[in-house]
Amino acid sequence: MKKFVLILFCSPVLFAQDYLPMAKENNSWKLKMDFGLAIGQGCGGQLPQKVVNYTIDLGETKTIDNITYKEVFRKHEFNSLASFQNAKNCDNNAENSKFLGYLNESNYNQKVLVGYLRDDVQTKKVYLRDLQNVEKEIYDFSKQVYIDPNYYVASLYAINNAQYFNVNTKEFVYKTPALNSVQNIYEGIGDIRSNFIYQTSNNIDGVFCNLLGFSTDNGSSFYQKDNGLLKVNDLNSSKKYKLKQNPVSKSIEINSVKDIKEIKLIDVNGQIVLQQSTNFNQINVANLPIGKYYLVIISNSKQEVVSFLKK
Repeated sequence: MKKFVLILFCSPVLFAQDYLPMAKENNSWKLKMDFGLAIGQGCGGQLPQKVVNYTIDLGETKTIDNITYKEVFRKHEFNSLASFQNAKNCDNNAENSKFLGYLNESNYNQKVLVGYLRDDVQTKKVYLRDLQNVEKEIYDFSKQVYIDPNYYVASLYAINNAQYFNVNTKEFVYKTPALNSVQNIYEGIGDIRSNFIYQTSNNIDGVFCNLLGFSTDNGSSFYQKDNGLLKVNDLNSSKKYKLKQNPVSKSIEINSVKDIKEIKLIDVNGQIVLQQSTNFNQINVANLPIGKYYLVIISNSKQEVVSFLKK
């Protein structure tokens, strides 16, 4: 009898250890959305910025109705206020989208609370609660491979142990043979082809969003699916901000600090090596190794980049 009681006590713990949670502290997702597809029909496809990158971060732990969640924040990277205004107008005219309904001219490039995320480690399911307090299941990682899959419906064909995005995970492979469609979902990470905030009920049919990188250190370094670090190759070169000297040895001096809210220094591997939100007049780089770096400048209206050499 004692042995039977011990098994009942231990088995949930072992079951939980076999699951990689998604609502894990310091997880962060870097995505891009094809606005041309998502909302472009609202203005005849005439969008100056057709692709917009954004980040999803997890915040503080919150208890709602006696259930524990992690806050979910989204932060877009519009090139300018005009770009956001154009996209918002298109979004307002598009059917069945309203992706930008929670954004305005004051917060369009700021981190905004968009929901709450939790895992049920016993059932291996992930739930999202929106700001209207409606909770839905977005992933079920307890599913088994279908023995007799439906040719016309997305079905689970394989579960593979793999390393993607620099994480040891399980890959769930869904296929719809009639549509020649394959969709991969990763335990602890989510769906590579869609944003879990926007996903529909079956979580398989994301087409507008694409996961660029995943981070387990709160966005200090994002890894791509092939486990390589995400490079700085999609930011606009700054026309407004320039360095007084380049190469630099001890400190960076920018020609103007007007409107700057934050700066980041990123090395050629995509690693954030310095981040600060004050003291932009002189940025100390004396301790950085010699090499090429990117100064990412975040202002009121956009994100821009200036490359420089450290000598």
